[in-house]
Amino acid sequence: MTGRESLVRAQEPQVIATLAAALLIFCTEASAAADAWNCQFNTRGGIWHVSGNDLVAPATSGSTHFAIAQQSDDAIIAVSNEFQGRHFETVALDRRRLTIRIFLFDLDGSRDQQQTGQCTRLDANAAVAARSVDDNIRTSIRKLVREAQNLASQGFITAANVKLDEARDTERITPQEAELISQTKAYVASRSGR
Repeated sequence: MTGRESLVRAQEPQVIATLAAALLIFCTEASAAADAWNCQFNTRGGIWHVSGNDLVAPATSGSTHFAIAQQSDDAIIAVSNEFQGRHFETVALDRRRLTIRIFLFDLDGSRDQQQTGQCTRLDANAAVAARSVDDNIRTSIRKLVREAQNLASQGFITAANVKLDEARDTERITPQEAELISQTKAYVASRSGR
């Protein structure tokens, strides 16, 4: 093997790693651009985006996380996990026509409601920013719950409850996070009797 061949072989892993990183960045940006929209209903609206298995609504909407029930290149169908009494919402986002429809169903027989809006596809940077805000909220809630658990284990019950109240009052809380906070409240209450 010549000196030049050994130099080329030594650089192969670096070239492969660089190509893999470029492909990953390209795929991430393409996916992010396809998974975020600015949707407007009459005078209000905001950024909707896909985060994991959820379609996440803007903070201006009532129910913020919708579990994706069905998804294709043409559309996303998602259902709220947050039942308010006997009401729930379904969202249909048409990726091709760039429209969104929200259906509010009342299981008690009252009149169902529907809203229709128009969307624009966001670029990769806006999609990443929307996901980043959502990730920061999730991280903040988990941190507050961990702090409450630590305070309760040290006997600081009032301080633990303050942390849990702060976590509960966070905008855009998911049903899973509400359940975690509830379970942690029960743990804190059990520690107060010791």
